[in-house]
Amino acid sequence: MFIILFKPGAQLFALHDTEKLILGFLLVMATFMYGLSNNVTKRFLQEVPALAIASFAYTCMSIPAAIYLFSGTDFSVKISIGKDAYWALGYIFILAAVGSALAMYLFNKLIKNSSALVASFVTYFIPVVAMLWGIIDGETLQFIQILGLAVILSGVYIVSIKK
Repeated sequence: MFIILFKPGAQLFALHDTEKLILGFLLVMATFMYGLSNNVTKRFLQEVPALAIASFAYTCMSIPAAIYLFSGTDFSVKISIGKDAYWALGYIFILAAVGSALAMYLFNKLIKNSSALVASFVTYFIPVVAMLWGIIDGETLQFIQILGLAVILSGVYIVSIKK
């Protein structure tokens, strides 16, 4: 699977083996945490409103993100001298509010009204939508990427079929 994800010629091959292992580990951990989140939400947070779950998650995430933004980057400088910086910040806010927070709220509603397994079918659409955005943006689609998509969707299908 790593060969498909980190295909030859990609910048990832310029990384050291340790860095590749760390990135691969983070990829596996993200997948694990996604599944864990679905099941914890369904099992332990059934009575908690979806808006409260999304609000709590983004509030907790915003504290370390703000600390990093103001201490680990040159955000303050760029926002003060950038000609269109406030416009860009506004678009980032819209993306965060609609693309992330609203999506998380709707996803939590879906988990509450169905099962974690049914809600995880969203996983089928994520790589497809990502590829469509790439094509719309003018990126070329290569066979290895289609093969990777097929492997991912096959894995999701195999895990989700009932015994």
